[in-house]
Amino acid sequence: MTIGLQVSGARGRTKIPCAPEGVARDMDDAGEGPRSRSDMGGGHADAPPGPAARETVVTTGIIAFVIGIGAAFGVGMIENPPPAEADVMLPECESSVGGVCANELSAGEHSSLAFGPRMTFSVPEGWVNTVDQEGSYVLGFRGGADPGGWGGDTIGVHRSVRFPEGPCSVEPDPTVSGTAGALHSALLSDPAVDVLSDEPATLGGLDGWVMDLAISDHWDTVCPWSHEEPAAPVLTGSNGSQIYRHLSAGRPLRLYVLAWGGSNIVVEVRGDGAVIPLGDFSDLAAPVLETFRFDDPRWPTET
Repeated sequence: MTIGLQVSGARGRTKIPCAPEGVARDMDDAGEGPRSRSDMGGGHADAPPGPAARETVVTTGIIAFVIGIGAAFGVGMIENPPPAEADVMLPECESSVGGVCANELSAGEHSSLAFGPRMTFSVPEGWVNTVDQEGSYVLGFRGGADPGGWGGDTIGVHRSVRFPEGPCSVEPDPTVSGTAGALHSALLSDPAVDVLSDEPATLGGLDGWVMDLAISDHWDTVCPWSHEEPAAPVLTGSNGSQIYRHLSAGRPLRLYVLAWGGSNIVVEVRGDGAVIPLGDFSDLAAPVLETFRFDDPRWPTET
């Protein structure tokens, strides 16, 4: 921005910029350094002092006085503002999922960046964050199957999870609401699911149930994407959660179905089984789950 003074003279009114040599006139000029006198449009040094020259001397004095007053009170100088908090660069996910996430986690306490409600937890060395989205957060264990995103030996945290409409469907069942109680009841009554255990539980300040699920021995429905093996879809995402989970032979699943206001948060402990036996991974995950804390268990108020 250019600030000027208008001075009356015999030849009319002249607008003289109030920025001396070396002071940026606007943000685009900042950082270019002092300008030379020839650049500033200076005249010949031996020219006789006519009316215009005397007018310039007076004007220069006024300019100097204004600049001095401005400097004394800390105004008039253009400075680069400090970066706003919104400009802070968040780390990009190294996994194929993309977005932001913390990636490799040091031992100690951490918090979600994008997932809400904000979640804090503690891990020992060997854990990595591969997904951090508005509705889903995934922790992977480095010592197990490769945690390249959604897969591997993982703890997944998802909000507003729904029950699938039918076999092989990714759409939520409109007859089953999004509350934790409705989801829990639908899983209990699903003919494709064997409920190995079902107990009340509290996790991260939220109440609900912990369930161990497996595909039923008599379930033989094959889905287009299940590689010609029976599959039983049990969870599908909504309102920002990116989850579609099914059961298959030899791959049981532990779920924490938790009440979160009028909706739910589902925490899944999902062992791959390729490197670490499924039971052993559940034991590794248990100390991490005990540190979970969700910021505000009262929100949202609607499904």
